[in-house]
Amino acid sequence: MQSKKLPVVMIPALNCDERLFTTQIKALQELGHEVLVIDITKAETIQQLAKDINAQVDAKFGAGSEFHVAGLSMGGYTILEMLKQEQESGVKRIKKVALMNTNAHADDEKMIKKRTNRIGDLLNHGLKALKEAAEELWPSMVKKGRETNTELTKTYNDMVNVTGVEGLKNELKQVMSRSDYLAEGVVAKIDNEVLIIAGMDDQRSDVKVHKDILRAINKNKEGPATLVVLNDCGHFSTMEQPGETARLLTDFFSKEKLQGVNYPTYNSCRFNVYRDHGHTGGMAL
Repeated sequence: MQSKKLPVVMIPALNCDERLFTTQIKALQELGHEVLVIDITKAETIQQLAKDINAQVDAKFGAGSEFHVAGLSMGGYTILEMLKQEQESGVKRIKKVALMNTNAHADDEKMIKKRTNRIGDLLNHGLKALKEAAEELWPSMVKKGRETNTELTKTYNDMVNVTGVEGLKNELKQVMSRSDYLAEGVVAKIDNEVLIIAGMDDQRSDVKVHKDILRAINKNKEGPATLVVLNDCGHFSTMEQPGETARLLTDFFSKEKLQGVNYPTYNSCRFNVYRDHGHTGGMAL
């Protein structure tokens, strides 16, 4: 008798919601995973968001339930905070971890000042500032040149509108409150099985920062983390290469591959796989 699959908790990026993961949610559900997508707009610190997520998991799946987790960009920061809290408490609930297009460092002073100014603009100018923020951020969220894609642009703008002024203010506060998880040694203590997904053309979180996470977990040798670098892909890997990320996540969380299912893709995609500080090979999807 096949055992019940663990639920998958998915944490979106700044200004995003479940539409960031549309294809991946469908794929995971088809393999029997229940999926919980977190509303990240309410908490004012990343520490509180991490606690709120555990409470939401308790409410949906039962107190103390174990789960897999996947997060993109800010979602990745949140996972690292959740792992930090687990390390501090000694209570482990998270099983497998997927970190996508993210960064394990804290904001520097320049970025904190920029985010603080943006919060001020949102307070003073409301929806006008929200629209301006979206217009400024969007070109860096995808591979250069892809910002003109009508479908992707509409999806992003729709998510921004749902996030709203208050939601974005809270999310900016969360991002600024995060720790430097590499410098603090949180990443080095991770012993979960970890899939790291990066985009070769990511303008916000380059491949190097993902390799830093890989090396810290694996101690420069083959360990529990694997890094996959998707070519022809920017920061929003789940939207730019939806089929490829769906295949990677379903294989990782279920150790199964869906056969005969055609997931959407904008371009053919190749990826490179790393398990230590060296390149171990490339393949095409």
